[in-house]
Amino acid sequence: MNIDFTHSLVILSGSVGAVFIAAGLLLKIYPPEEINSIYGYRSKRSKKNQDQWDFAQNYSGKLMILLGIGMALAGNLTAMIKISETTGVYIGLALVILVAVLTGYLTEGAIKRKFDE
Repeated sequence: MNIDFTHSLVILSGSVGAVFIAAGLLLKIYPPEEINSIYGYRSKRSKKNQDQWDFAQNYSGKLMILLGIGMALAGNLTAMIKISETTGVYIGLALVILVAVLTGYLTEGAIKRKFDE
């Protein structure tokens, strides 16, 4: 069976999107109760106190679910256009980086807005 690269990009984007969705659900269903350095959304700002920690887990969990769905949908949209292998690699990498950066950027901004010092 021969799978073209565009199909592989859809699988990759869907898989990475599913990982983000699963991680977001994990944070929503089983949020880490105490500040730690192993599990949960961890940053200097989120670890500052328990209220900020709890907020960050909830907010980033929701965000990861939404961005994971968006990533999976964006990957599927690439199946509708003809792209080269190189372009497909760039699109896939850009989606992964974009989702990771957006998760941190938006969560940090939300913590800052809510707990403005």
